[in-house]
Amino acid sequence: IEQQLIFVPERHGATPDLTMVNPYVMNGSFALELRLKLLHALETREQLFGHDLRKLFNELKEESQQTTTKYLTERSKNNHYCTYVSSVLRGFNVQFKWNIEFLLEQSKLSFERWRYIYEEKQDIPWFCGYTQIKTALDWRISQLKKA
Repeated sequence: IEQQLIFVPERHGATPDLTMVNPYVMNGSFALELRLKLLHALETREQLFGHDLRKLFNELKEESQQTTTKYLTERSKNNHYCTYVSSVLRGFNVQFKWNIEFLLEQSKLSFERWRYIYEEKQDIPWFCGYTQIKTALDWRISQLKKA
């Protein structure tokens, strides 16, 4: 489904089904939030609050921040999907990089903003890299569970 969200109507000759975007972004960003909170709890035995993905990531221990950043960066190199997304976004002159901190910064308020999208006019953050971030966080969580 993530590949369907990088959609250029002129290129594909159709219109995307936008009814799928809202649940995808809300559930995906909430899933990342829960993973970040779990990772923090495994590290510190303390509970975090809030929905801001970037702030939650910043609360992780330095080792987790560094290892997940390195994991995502390394895994995105020479990855067909990552190369495709990067080329599509470059075609629209969008500043983009496969870096967990960058992706979380861009998506940091996705859950809150997309959850209340119909209630008020507001800036809607973009949401990209879910699968890559999820994989990096899951990898780090599994490391800590083994220890």
